[in-house]
Amino acid sequence: DYLLVSGGGNKSWGNPRAVMFNIKDHTDVSAVYTFGDTLPSYDSKIHESRIYVAIGIQGTEAGGIKVYDNKNDLNGTIYSAVWKPRASKTIDYLRVTAFDIERDRLYSVHPGTNSSADKAAVVSIVDLNTNDVIAQGGQFSTTEPGFNGYPRRIAVFNGIGVVGEGLMMFDFREDSVKYMGTNLYSNSGSSKPGDAIHFQKFDNHLYVALQSYGFAVFDMSNPLKPVLVHENDYGLSGDYPYGIHANEKHIFLSDINTGGGKIYIHKNGGDFSKVGEINTKAHRAATYGNILYTDKKKVFNISDLSNPTEITGSNYSGESSNGEMYISGDYLLVSGGGNKSWGNPRASIYNIKNRSKIKLAFTFDDTLPSYDMKIHESRIYVAFGTQGVDIGAIKIFENDFVPIEEVYVATDGNDETGSGSFLNPFRTIKKALNTTSSIYNLSTNPVYKEFDAGDRKFGDSGDFCDGDEDYCSYAVSPTVWVKKGTYRIDSDLTFSSLDDLEFRQLQAIRAIDGSDSTILKPAWKTYTTEDGVNYSSEGFTAGTKGYLELHGFTIDSLNLDYANGAMLVYNSLVKNVRSGSAGGGFNVKYLGSTLVNTELGTNNGTHIHSSIILKPGKVGKNIRMAKTLYDTTLSVLNGYAFNINKSWTDSKAWAQDNVAFTLGGKNDPQFCDDETYRYYNSSLANRDEPFRGLKIGAGVGCDKPGDFHWLTERFN
Repeated sequence: DYLLVSGGGNKSWGNPRAVMFNIKDHTDVSAVYTFGDTLPSYDSKIHESRIYVAIGIQGTEAGGIKVYDNKNDLNGTIYSAVWKPRASKTIDYLRVTAFDIERDRLYSVHPGTNSSADKAAVVSIVDLNTNDVIAQGGQFSTTEPGFNGYPRRIAVFNGIGVVGEGLMMFDFREDSVKYMGTNLYSNSGSSKPGDAIHFQKFDNHLYVALQSYGFAVFDMSNPLKPVLVHENDYGLSGDYPYGIHANEKHIFLSDINTGGGKIYIHKNGGDFSKVGEINTKAHRAATYGNILYTDKKKVFNISDLSNPTEITGSNYSGESSNGEMYISGDYLLVSGGGNKSWGNPRASIYNIKNRSKIKLAFTFDDTLPSYDMKIHESRIYVAFGTQGVDIGAIKIFENDFVPIEEVYVATDGNDETGSGSFLNPFRTIKKALNTTSSIYNLSTNPVYKEFDAGDRKFGDSGDFCDGDEDYCSYAVSPTVWVKKGTYRIDSDLTFSSLDDLEFRQLQAIRAIDGSDSTILKPAWKTYTTEDGVNYSSEGFTAGTKGYLELHGFTIDSLNLDYANGAMLVYNSLVKNVRSGSAGGGFNVKYLGSTLVNTELGTNNGTHIHSSIILKPGKVGKNIRMAKTLYDTTLSVLNGYAFNINKSWTDSKAWAQDNVAFTLGGKNDPQFCDDETYRYYNSSLANRDEPFRGLKIGAGVGCDKPGDFHWLTERFN
């Protein structure tokens, strides 16, 4: 149904040089694509899945045949039978082996040729808004390839990259490839015992397999100042640590040489002691609950770490040679690695939700091997490439079956057409919660210990398990990330446990840029009036067994309630807020926040940590408070003193390590203004004592607001 017309003519004529028309309906003929160039086109043809357009003219000028995918996407240009890249490099024409993604930036690395003298190894930065390569460079230049060595791995923490076997550090924060002249070890004040054969990023840590040595763990919370947390030397002659995997509880180190191959299992934290091993050879491993998968088609039950057992008959066929393995939701991603001469598929995705019915969900084919693949927002990114001169690509597939891991909200987003990705966000928090609340992963990792104070614990019974170890498991929904702006909440947004109340369910809503620029206010569609003052009924409620977290906002005039759940507010400026409650006590909780004219201690109570209280509103006696700087108005309204280590007749109410202040008088917090409520460097709130090293309230920032960064600031 298409007509191709090549225009011929003269080079001085203008574009288009060729046109494709849709002629299916002769009453509505339309030009569906035009082809431009500096030379005329005398011929064009469709062959199989491509459109070939000849560009050239009689004379000595070199033209070419431009090749387009038969969907209007330019693939490249053929000149004198030599395939050349497009002038503007993109993600689908890229030398790549491995990559990492942060927000809307993709960072890739390629080891180059077998000779580093060729200066072919390269790091690239791709803008995922356009899929254009916006920067390339190497160890010696910010714009040209070249490395000492053959870098095959990359991990990025807040714009700071760790690259290759030498763990070289790069600064990508200005969308350029800047070698920092150091490596991860030297930057942490130690020396590297061996080359990094493999590494894996998990949360804010990097886990490194070290050649002929063992493994190391680095805390990358502040990537400019990495901390070597642990280093393990097995001290074995001929050992070959080859791959590493980490989850919340354990580290798995693959040694492909000792005893025919072993996977050593260590605690992930504490003394990092070895707690088990599996006698099997594997390059890579990944865990899903108590099940471990290897890249050699094997599956193990590791519920008893001292005696792991192989599971047979699982229908799992995942295999790799130097590729990668990742778990995303209920799916296992396996990139096959290997050689370009090997056959398809090059990468696979398995549904592993039911270990007795493992299913091959999708396969990816190409002429080049795949060494890496990742899920990011609504898409699957699969790298195809190999060491040498071959030009590969990162192919992008729509993520139709793997659960989302995070959702974004922006003032210019769209609840109807948005996908909730960073590039295509929703407009409202309500829409984001409707999306995330039905999705969760289970965890047993300790949680909310930051609310402990001395012998006072988060829960009435002393821990999150309620005294029942079987109840320690809880559900965690994908994080909702909110971009800067003012958001009007037009109803009571309630978050409750989804799964028939079997698990407590946690939902975090986080501001990307912090309380100075991310503001939550009511729409004032529903409100009550008391003594001439309007109080909004709009806000957030933590419903039955729902734990709703708000991080880094200005929360102004909303209603924060809980009904058999818990409402937790971190690192926020809270103004003119009311709270109601039902069910268990003290489950409106504040940490690292500044509370202004806010209702405290009424109904079933308020729990306050590492915060500043100014001009409190309605105040009851049901308060737990620790390491907090409080307005003396609070004690006046309650009729009792908030002194250190104070308990009341009801043992559930208490106060520890708090300091009173008077505005303009003793211990004045020295606020910069009455908008941000940041304070000067000299403020008592900025001292390690008496708050046991925890900074409190909104933080320092009178001259220039400090950078607000969740990766580098644990609580504040």
